Formats: sequence, structure tokens, C-alpha cells
Amino acid sequence: EDETPVPVLQIIRRILTNPIILTVALIEFCTGVIRNGVMHWFPIYAKEVWVLPAHHYLRYGSWGNAPVVIALFIIAAILFFLGSRVSGNRRGSFMISGALFFLIPFLQGGWGGILFVSGVIGANVAGWVSDLFFQSRRAPVAGILYATLAIASIGLFFTLGGTRNIVAWSGTDDLHEGDAIVSVGATPEQAEALAGGGGFSDWSDVSAAVAAIPPKEILKGDWDPETSMVTYGGGGIPEGAIRSTGTLHAIVERGGERRPVDVADPSPTMSAGDKRKLKAGPELTLSPIWLGLVIFIMSIGVIGTHGLLSGTATMDFGGRKGAATAVGMIDGFVYLGTGVQSFSLGYLTTLNWSYWPMFLFPFGIIGFILLRRIWHAMPTGKKGAH
Repeated sequence: EDETPVPVLQIIRRILTNPIILTVALIEFCTGVIRNGVMHWFPIYAKEVWVLPAHHYLRYGSWGNAPVVIALFIIAAILFFLGSRVSGNRRGSFMISGALFFLIPFLQGGWGGILFVSGVIGANVAGWVSDLFFQSRRAPVAGILYATLAIASIGLFFTLGGTRNIVAWSGTDDLHEGDAIVSVGATPEQAEALAGGGGFSDWSDVSAAVAAIPPKEILKGDWDPETSMVTYGGGGIPEGAIRSTGTLHAIVERGGERRPVDVADPSPTMSAGDKRKLKAGPELTLSPIWLGLVIFIMSIGVIGTHGLLSGTATMDFGGRKGAATAVGMIDGFVYLGTGVQSFSLGYLTTLNWSYWPMFLFPFGIIGFILLRRIWHAMPTGKKGAH
């Protein structure tokens, strides 16, 4: 482009009327929905529904296996060194192999580590494929990624899995691994009555019963029986409700027989915002690795797409003098999508978590259809790779 000054309003008008930029903005709205629909809600699902322990690799992870981590970093350093000593295809092979060995340890570092790995892979592979196979056209690669997102959201639905009322891990000596929790009450009589009514079928029943017992003491706020937590402006403890005495009374199936078990109340004293949670987690009906794999693939897809469209496509079609305006506009649509998904999924997941993938799926389809509209778009004057 020449160096002739262009009025700011003219640049803005050119951006706002550019059909390709507008299409990219709408696609990035879908990206905002899916990106945070995955990155924000998966940790909540892992904590609140699966009740995975904090050290699980899908939550905060653990760096406890230090010798393996150090060994992988050493291998990566050796491969990087060898790559710096050669050229051509061998150099690329060494560098890519070194990068993979460097990334592997972060997969055990919890959700943040998984996002780091997916981000590095998604951004780099998307750009590389765009330049190498599609003459630097962004839409085809983003379209492939969006098709993957739509398919993966279907996989998300089928890998949500479920829980059983059986203890898989316990942070208290009162409950043992393998215990099937039949009922929980503020008194032994209350637990017996609940057990006689059929008891629990999954962990959501266990969590609801544990949370519903009013605390022994409330320091700040009021008890809200509708949410089973202490809030400001709660309705108060209903007449006839039995407070915790500092001990929760459970009936469990252990060793083939039912027996009463007293569990120390993890939250005898509560303040506004507190909700009682049992220091234990359930057996899952499906290994969490499957949903974790689907989420990993979706993270690669949304990060790769966002890098291509918000980063490079804005430079391609916004021009050097309008790139900042284009980026600001498109990022604004990303955060608009983020707001839509926060409001929508915040409501839908309280009804049923199966609505989570069902909500994301249409945005994958819409994004793909919009990308088909600009499939062959090429920046003026650019006929080859950058």
C-alpha cells in the first residue's frame, strides 16, 4: 500500500462495509461461543459433576513424577540441539520431535497444561497447513476445523458419561472406596427414612442430600432452601428442618450389607456463598479420558480457528492501515459470543448438562457454512504463501 494518509473514518467505513471482514466477524462470534463454551464449562463439569480430586490430570494435575518430566525435557533439549546442527527436512523433523517431547509433560499439569498444549498445536498446525496446502487461504483450514468442532460436539454428548452412588475416592476416614451411599440425613432417623424410600441412584442424589442439610451455625447470610446454600437474602431455615449437629448420618452398602456410618460434617459453620460438599467423589460410568480427548480436540480447533481469523485474516483483508480496526471489531464479536454462551449455558446446565453439547453443535454448523462463503477469498496481490 502507498503511504498516502487515509482519514480514520474512511478506514472504519471500509472495514465495516467489507463483506469478508463482516463474515469473519460472524464466524468469530461462533468461535467465542464454542471457545469459552469448552474452556469455561469443562472444568466446572469435572469438579461439580464428576467430582474429580484436585490432583487429577483433568483438573489441577500433578508434577509429582519429576524424573519422567526431567527426562522428557532433556530429550527435547537434545533434539533441539541436533536440529540446530542440520538443515533441510532433517532440521524440521528434529525441531518438531523436540517440540512434542517438550509439550508432553504439560498434559499431566492439569487443565491449564492441556490448554497450553492444545494452543501450541492448534495455532502452529493451522497456520502451517494454510500456507502449505491452501496458498495462504485461511477459510479452508478454518472450515476443516469448524467441521471438526461440529463433529466433536456430537462426541461431547456421548462422552459426558454419568456417575454412580459408589465412592471412588475419599478424603475422609469415614467413607471407604467402594462404599455405595444409600442415604444421608441430619439424624439417623432421617437417613433411615430416606433409605426406605429407595435411596440414591447416582452421585447427584448424594450431593443434593448432603447440601440440603442446614448448617449448625451461620456466620453471615441466610439459609436458602431453594439452592441449598447460604446467601444474602435467603428465605431462612424452614420450620421443622433439622440442622446439622456437626455429624452427617449416612447409610452405606459395604461388604454386601447395609450399615450406618457417621461422617464428620465438612461445613458445620457456613457463610454467604458456602455450599456443603462431601469430601469424596464417585465412580464414573465412563472413563473421563474420552471426554478429555474430545475437549482437547475442540480446544485445538477453536484456538487454531481464532489464530487464523482474528490474527492473520484481519491483516490479510483489513490492510496494513485498517488491521487494528479489523482486529478490534472481530475480537469484539468473539467476546459477544463469550457473553452469549455464559448467559445461555449458565441457565441450561442448571437444567441438564446434556444441553451443553446440544447448545454448542449449531454454532459449529453455522461457522462452517459462513466459512464456505469465503472459501476462495484471497487477499489482493497475494497469490502464494506468505
